[in-house]
Amino acid sequence: MALKQLLIPLFAVIASLQFSTLSFAQDQRIVDSLYAIYKTDTLSGAQKMELLRNLAFNEKKDLEKSLSYAKELIALAEELDDPLYLHRGHIQMGNTQLILGNLDVALESYFKALEIAQNGTFLPGVGVGSSYMAIADVYSLMKDPENASLYYDKAIGIMREADNPAALANTLYNAGDHYYNVKQYDRALNLFEESESIFEQLGHSVGIAYTLGDIGRILAIQNRDEEAKEHLESAIEMLEELQDNYAIAIYLISLSKLATKNNDLNGALGYANRSLELAKSIGLKEQISEGHLQLYNLHNLAGNHEIANEHYKDHIVFRDSIRNVEVVQQMANLRTDYEIAQKQAEVNLLNQQRSNQRIVLWATGIVALLLSMMAIAMYRKNKFVQKTNQIIEAEQNRSESLLLNILPKQTAEELKEKGKVKAKKFESVTVLFTDFVDFSKYAEKLDPETLVKGMDYYYGKFDEIIEKYGLEKIKTVGDSYMCAGGIPDPDPDHAANMVKAAIEIVTFVENAKEARTKGKTRFDIRVGINSGPLVAGVVGTKKFAYDIWGDTVNVAARMENTSESGKINISENTYELVKNQFDCEFRGEIAAKNKGKLKMYFVKGKAGKEISKSVAKQEIKQKETPV
Repeated sequence: MALKQLLIPLFAVIASLQFSTLSFAQDQRIVDSLYAIYKTDTLSGAQKMELLRNLAFNEKKDLEKSLSYAKELIALAEELDDPLYLHRGHIQMGNTQLILGNLDVALESYFKALEIAQNGTFLPGVGVGSSYMAIADVYSLMKDPENASLYYDKAIGIMREADNPAALANTLYNAGDHYYNVKQYDRALNLFEESESIFEQLGHSVGIAYTLGDIGRILAIQNRDEEAKEHLESAIEMLEELQDNYAIAIYLISLSKLATKNNDLNGALGYANRSLELAKSIGLKEQISEGHLQLYNLHNLAGNHEIANEHYKDHIVFRDSIRNVEVVQQMANLRTDYEIAQKQAEVNLLNQQRSNQRIVLWATGIVALLLSMMAIAMYRKNKFVQKTNQIIEAEQNRSESLLLNILPKQTAEELKEKGKVKAKKFESVTVLFTDFVDFSKYAEKLDPETLVKGMDYYYGKFDEIIEKYGLEKIKTVGDSYMCAGGIPDPDPDHAANMVKAAIEIVTFVENAKEARTKGKTRFDIRVGINSGPLVAGVVGTKKFAYDIWGDTVNVAARMENTSESGKINISENTYELVKNQFDCEFRGEIAAKNKGKLKMYFVKGKAGKEISKSVAKQEIKQKETPV
C-alpha cells in the first residue's frame, strides 16, 4: 500500500502573501482559518491562487472540496495566464485524485503539469522534477516498476541540483515508498532515512511522521518487531494530532499485520477495523480495499468463513474500482501519446529549420529513432497490459466464483452489468422449507463446533440434492433450510422436481438415523412445500442476498410447521401440480397460523411406490461425523 501524495506544497511564495504566517504542512486544523479568509473574498491575483492551493492541499476531511479548490485554482491561473500556478493547480488536482484512487485522472493531471513546466521558465528544475515524481507515483501504484524507477531517478537527479531541501526530501520519500512496494527494502530504508533527516532539519512534522511510519513497516519485515511497533505508533500519534486519516489508515493495517504475526488476533482485528472505519469516513478506495482484505485474512484465521467471504467480496469490489483493464490501457496510452507528441514536435522543429541536405539527413535519422522509440514504447505498453490482464483475469475469476456462491448466475450477471438487480415476479414457483424436530433441545446439549459440523453434514447433502434437480437454494436460518424451484429460470416441472428432492432429503435423514453409532446424535425432519406466484430479488447493498417474498412463501412455511416427523406436507396448490406423479394422502383441512384452515396432503411416494430408505446408505457410511 503506497503513501502517494506530496507532503508539502513545493512552490510557496510566502513573500507575495499578506498572511505570511500560513503553515505549509498538511494539517486539517489550518483549513478553518484559511476558509475564513476565502469566504471574505478580498484576495485576488497571486494571493488568491496561493490561498486556493493551500486550501486544496490541507483539506483532508472532504476530498471533494479539495478537488473544487484545485479546479478553481486552475481556472484562475488560466484566466491570469500564470503558468506557475497553472502547474501547481494540476499537481494538486492529481494529488487529490490519487488519494481518491482515480489513477487515470491523476496521471492525466500530472502529464499536463509536466508539459507546463517544460514550456515555462518558473522555478527551473523543481517544476519538472515534481511532475516527474508525481508521474512515477502513479506508475508505482499500478505495479509498473520499470516506468516508476525511470521517473523517480529523473526526479531525484533534478531535485539534488535544485537547492530545494523540502522538494528533495519529498522526492526521496516517494521514491523510498516505491522501492518498498517492489520489495527492495534496503534501498527503500536508505531513502527514507535520508528523507527523515531532511524533514527533521526542516521541522516538518508530517514528513517526519510519514518516514517514521514507513521505516516501521520495513523494520516489521526485517522481524525487528518491537522497533517496528514503536515507529508505527509514534507515526500514528503524530498524525492523529494533524488529523491525517489517510496515513493513519495505512499504518493501522501494518500494526494489524504485526499483531497477526505475533498471534494477537484480537489486537489485529481491532487495528484492521479501525483502519477500515477511517478509510470509509473519507472515501479512500485503496485503503478500503486493503482493510477488507486484511479482515478477510483475519476472519479466515479465526474460522469465521462467512464473514471472511463478505470482506473478500468487498475487497474485490473496491480493488476492481481502482484497477481495471480499461484504466490500465488509458494510462499506458497517456504516456505513449505524450512521448510521441514530444518527439514529433522535435522532428517538426528540425524540419522547419533545415537549410541544407545535411539537416534533412539528420531529420531523417531522428524520425527513424522516433519510430524505434514508438515501437519500444508500444511493445512495453502491450507487455504491461498483457501481464496486468492476466492478473486481473485470475482475480476476476476468483471474484466470479465467490459471487456465484451467493447469487444465481443470471442474477449475478445482472448485478455486474447494471450495479443492481431488479425484483421480478414469477407466476408459478414451488418453495420448500425443512426443519429439524426438537433441534433446540439437542442444541443446548452440544458444543458449538459439534453443532456446526452437524449442520454442515446435513446441509451439504441437501445442497447436492437440490442442485441435482435444478432447484435454487435461498438460505438457511438456524436449523431451517429453504429452497425454490422455477427461479430464476422458469421450469414447467418445478413442483415435481421439488417433491423428488424432498423425498431424497427425507430418505437421507432417515438413513442417517439408522446408520448412527453410539454417542452420535441424529435428527428427525419435517418438510413443507407450497406452489404459487412470488417475487424474487437481491436485498442489501454491502452483503448481497438473493431472497423471495409473497404469500406463497408464507404458506410453504406453514406447511412445514404443520407437518410431522419424517413427513412431506404439501399444499393443495402443489398437490394439483403433482397428483398424477405421486401418491398423496389427504389430511383434511388443518388450521395454519394466520391462514385459517388449509387443505394439506402427505406425499407417500411416487405413483405406485412408497418412499424408499435405500437411497444414499453407502454415502452415509462414508460421511460419518461426530454429530
